[in-house]
Amino acid sequence: QQQWQQQQQQQRRRPGSTAGSAGWASGGGVGGGSGGPGDPQGFYRTLGVPPDASTSDIQAAFRAAAFKYHPDHSKLGKAEATAAFARVQEAYSTLRDAKKREAYDAGMWRA
Repeated sequence: QQQWQQQQQQQRRRPGSTAGSAGWASGGGVGGGSGGPGDPQGFYRTLGVPPDASTSDIQAAFRAAAFKYHPDHSKLGKAEATAAFARVQEAYSTLRDAKKREAYDAGMWRA
């Protein structure tokens, strides 16, 4: 756990790094809706990574977002945190799986 936290801190200091950043392109966040032509459901935006992010970048971003929005740890209200956490999980579930991600990127993804 401590080693992972140190890696995240180092990546935040690295110019151009996406892990641990406020977000990619449109500023990150877990709001629903379209993330643009290359991000139909806004999953990349939800995790704060670019569409060409590696699997390890997606995993690191998921861990950070899951901790941030987990209802037991979040500063948001319980209902809002629960919805945000579910959104983060949905984004990660889709983007971590190569076949689902390929379909998502091609615009053929369905929940």
